[in-house]
Amino acid sequence: MRLFRPAALAGSNWKWFSLRLLLCFAVQATLARKIAALDAAEPGAWRIVSDAAESSGPDRVVALRILGAIGSAESTALLEATLKGNDYHAIGLAAAGLTRRQCGAYLGDLERAAHPPDGQAEPAVLDGIARAGDDQAAKILIDVAESAALPASGIAFGLLGKMGRASEPLLAETVTSGRSSWSRETAAWTLLGMKDAQDVNAFRSALSDSDERVRIAAAIGLARLGDATGEAQLNAAAGGNGDLRTDAIVSLAALGRPEAIATLRGLLAGGNEASRGQTVWAIARSGSASLKDLAYRLGVDRQPVLRGMLAERLFDPADKRDAAELQEMLTNGDAVSKVIAAGRLMSTGSNAAAQALARALDSDNQGARGLALQLASGYPELRPEVAKRLASTDPAVQVAALSAIADLRRTDEFNDLAKYLTSRSPDVSASAARTLVALDPKAAKPVLRAGQTSKINYVRIYSAAMLIAADLRTTGG
Repeated sequence: MRLFRPAALAGSNWKWFSLRLLLCFAVQATLARKIAALDAAEPGAWRIVSDAAESSGPDRVVALRILGAIGSAESTALLEATLKGNDYHAIGLAAAGLTRRQCGAYLGDLERAAHPPDGQAEPAVLDGIARAGDDQAAKILIDVAESAALPASGIAFGLLGKMGRASEPLLAETVTSGRSSWSRETAAWTLLGMKDAQDVNAFRSALSDSDERVRIAAAIGLARLGDATGEAQLNAAAGGNGDLRTDAIVSLAALGRPEAIATLRGLLAGGNEASRGQTVWAIARSGSASLKDLAYRLGVDRQPVLRGMLAERLFDPADKRDAAELQEMLTNGDAVSKVIAAGRLMSTGSNAAAQALARALDSDNQGARGLALQLASGYPELRPEVAKRLASTDPAVQVAALSAIADLRRTDEFNDLAKYLTSRSPDVSASAARTLVALDPKAAKPVLRAGQTSKINYVRIYSAAMLIAADLRTTGG
């Protein structure tokens, strides 16, 4: 039997037509295999997730938080419908599970959700906007900070302070032209924490603000940059009884004003413990090397609690005297002091500091353990130490350990992870499901299928969600 071959398709044209025909068949066959594979595992799994998402109570929370990690057409459609909907609490739950890339992709939806009818945006929505990390995200947060009521506006300013360069120009603009005196003052305090010389002009302009607190905040910002232009405003605040008096005195003392230095000596020598603590904390925040020397001369470093304040903000590991203090804290301090010292000494490449942070991950002191976990997460070289803490009794440490295992591709630990899927902590369970798929999606399937039969609802939902993700990865979907 001869195939029909018109003259127009003779020669190379016929070969090209045949190639395209074969390619079409191949694509269709591949799609058919993928669809068959998904059909074999997805329907039951997706039903578990979708039913939970459409329910009320804890199951809905669990399903919406894992939605962004699935990646299927159905989950993406539900995620987008949720983000575009009018249930702002649901949007917050879904936003909490987004990756940074997804935060950028859905920034328009998050912006809309940042302005709910009651003016109180979900913290997870604001955090998602900040995680997008670009100039547009900073503009959205500035708008929330200016227009929303507390606590949403305060959360927005806090996130702007962590965004660095992306938010700095907008904060400077808000210092001088913010809609309210509160937003101008808060922007000034947020900006002065960055201690960037390019902010001098904004602070100088704010010295003539109609609100006294804005003027004082601007003057303090200038003093921290070594600029005495706001001295009149500082003198007025230092002579009063307001809550900014101590900061004003410290700022004047940092500028070398004898009267302020004498007053500061009195505050450090007398008064009650709370007053001395407030004064030392203001010195620590000032970043002033001359005030650090004054604190040394007055023996502040011999008082453990006060020394810890200086260490957290003011001690410089590159300075021999400061380094000696930090080393002494690392050796003989209490649990929290050791972590503070270790965190500051890490910049010197200190092996002893790294070991101290690793040990603190096992500390019985919750404050020390939490601070150590926060600091350790910022150092890639400590990821292996974090990964070792999977058996910790602290769910936060377990979650961090699972994340580290995934990041380090520790496939040899795969078989040890299944039991964490049924953890009493929903966060640990979710992290275990994600880590299993990240390490080996094919091997994860039977574990997750078993998890779908669990009597614990969140285990069943997380298992079903990540089983779909594992299917997509193994079939190339």
